[in-house]
Amino acid sequence: RLFSIIRQAVKNEIFVVITTQCQRGSVLFGEYATSFKHTGSTSAFNMTTESAITKLYYVLSRKDLTFLQRNDLFISNLRGEI
Repeated sequence: RLFSIIRQAVKNEIFVVITTQCQRGSVLFGEYATSFKHTGSTSAFNMTTESAITKLYYVLSRKDLTFLQRNDLFISNLRGEI
């Protein structure tokens, strides 16, 4: 049910970012049986939650970008956060 809700949100161009609560390590899509890989969500890789939130504020403020361009910007290393 969670995955279908995330898929629907992404279909409606709602930006969904998956992050980890672990201090070290990263989000690895497709590594586990219950994977976010096919939901259309975006991985925060090894960003801290705080870094991911700050970057999300920046990305969502860019009204000049399309949904896909925002995704590309989020997964780009801008200031060493990834």
